[in-house]
Amino acid sequence: MLLERADALALLRAGFERVHASGCGEVVTVCGEAGIGKTSLVREFTRAIAGHVPRPRSAATVSAPASRHRPH
Repeated sequence: MLLERADALALLRAGFERVHASGCGEVVTVCGEAGIGKTSLVREFTRAIAGHVPRPRSAATVSAPASRHRPH
């Protein structure tokens, strides 16, 4: 596991611990350039928390770069 991924996974786990302790939900956005491992990171995190929640849920969306939506 790359150090950057370990750091990102630690941030996700910290958020999960906050939610688990408080009972309040949070929204987390994982963003970055194509191909850097966002999906793999979320899958790894989901596997890591699978034993702590009945059914971990995540949603994924894809958006085009902002420059594509700017008027000319």
